[in-house]
Amino acid sequence: MHKFRYDKLWFYIALFLLPFQVYVGAVFIILSYLTWLIYRQGVHIQRNDYLLFIMLCTMLLTTLVAINRYEHLTLVCAFLLPLSLYFLARKYSDDKEHIIKLLSIVGCIFAITGIVQIFYPITLKLGTHYVIYPPHPGGINGFTPNPIILAHFLTLVMIVSLYLVYKDIRWLPVIPICATAILFTKTWGGYFAILVTLSIGLYISHNRRLRRILLIFLICFAVAQPLVPGAVADLLSRWHIMDGTSAKGQAPRLILMKAGIEIYKTHNKLLGVGLGGTKHLLPHYLPHDVWDRLKNYDYIHCIYESLLVETGAMGLLMFMLLIGVAVRNFRSLKHDPLCMLMGLAIIFACISNLIDKTLLLLNYTYPFWIYLGILQTQANKLGNKRVASPT
Repeated sequence: MHKFRYDKLWFYIALFLLPFQVYVGAVFIILSYLTWLIYRQGVHIQRNDYLLFIMLCTMLLTTLVAINRYEHLTLVCAFLLPLSLYFLARKYSDDKEHIIKLLSIVGCIFAITGIVQIFYPITLKLGTHYVIYPPHPGGINGFTPNPIILAHFLTLVMIVSLYLVYKDIRWLPVIPICATAILFTKTWGGYFAILVTLSIGLYISHNRRLRRILLIFLICFAVAQPLVPGAVADLLSRWHIMDGTSAKGQAPRLILMKAGIEIYKTHNKLLGVGLGGTKHLLPHYLPHDVWDRLKNYDYIHCIYESLLVETGAMGLLMFMLLIGVAVRNFRSLKHDPLCMLMGLAIIFACISNLIDKTLLLLNYTYPFWIYLGILQTQANKLGNKRVASPT
């Protein structure tokens, strides 16, 4: 009895602590994972699970050509955490509703902290490190370094929290609390990804009640955007293409993407330049005056191009196969409201990361790996049922 309680307790503590303090949360992930390895109960490795191991091996192989091997290996080791979360989520998939409730509570804490920053610029430091970051000029950020990360984390939580509302209306406050914080992050890429994701959900869902919830949320979120003070003006001031002589607007992303393509062309196309290697090379692929204005943008704002440059064609291929398996699982499980919403959260992450790379920030996007693990387990169960009772 004690083994069951302790590893599950450590897992839940990890889920709660990860976004606040990744190193402390990682300790509890390791404790839970080690307990599972010791007792070896609760999950069977399936064929699709090996994609993550192959992706890890690809990253290790990239060490041979990495620009900064120490930094690359450090980030490869960090990948062990989402790998562990994926398998722990597979193990505890029967407790998926409890996991969603815990994530929703953490999301509300993040959202409320951000909302308070609208009225009062609170900050919190432990030593030299921020726990609650100073308000960002572009929008609220709370426990995250910038508004984009906050919006992505809250959206990953909020979309799946709709299931709690579907099951029990008492969970309704989670949605407006998280949605309000997301609106005040003023991250237009996130706005667009949310609207597209909810529209996809409306199109494919066959559950009438869930469709009504999605429709109401979609309308409310769309109508609320122009009501956020300064949001439209902020959009118009940033959403234009410039010649690269300014660090404002969307042009820096395009400039960095072009530089990333040049880096890929001149380095190992199969294995890339190593995780974190882009920031060391960008100054050499941009004019000096342009880099002086863009040096705060030290990475490519597109996870797909970033993986292509840093892990090569092999790394990007493994990641795309991983997403492909998730989409296939999502399609086979879309009759299940919770699985459908998890699939929508994964779709949101894939769309929003076209212009960012937040999925590589474990402590803020770990729900993504949790959803991948649960979807895989549910898909395996569905496959076993079909084999057991052929028609």
